[in-house]
Amino acid sequence: MIHRIWSKLCHIGHIISATDDDNLDIVRQMGLLYATTNMLIRKFSKCDINVKLCLFRAYCTQFYGCSTWKRFKLTVVHRLEAAYVKCVKSFFGFERRYSVSQMFCDLGLPTFNTVIHNAQVRFDSSVDTHNNILVKHVFHIL
Repeated sequence: MIHRIWSKLCHIGHIISATDDDNLDIVRQMGLLYATTNMLIRKFSKCDINVKLCLFRAYCTQFYGCSTWKRFKLTVVHRLEAAYVKCVKSFFGFERRYSVSQMFCDLGLPTFNTVIHNAQVRFDSSVDTHNNILVKHVFHIL
């Protein structure tokens, strides 16, 4: 009997890796971010800044499953952060050398770290207030 060894599995949109880390899921999220931003640029580049801000917040600041990322290489997360900054600059037409801090202040958008932090806080709060003791136990172990 031949056993097939798996290297990754996609479950409800999250990549589970045989290496027990979240690097592949973070890379998947980076690809989605670029694809979504390119779609927004193609379809909405001529829109008013307020429309673009609403679209970007809705489609590019939601990193599905990021609150469950626990084991990863910092270089992979830094690549996702750089992708986020690049996507903001591309969509809103900022020059490559424009100050990142100034750009986020000008736009009133959250930084990458703020997006990740807020997702983690919302997730932790949801687990803490959950009625199911098994859910609480599983996520407090992780």
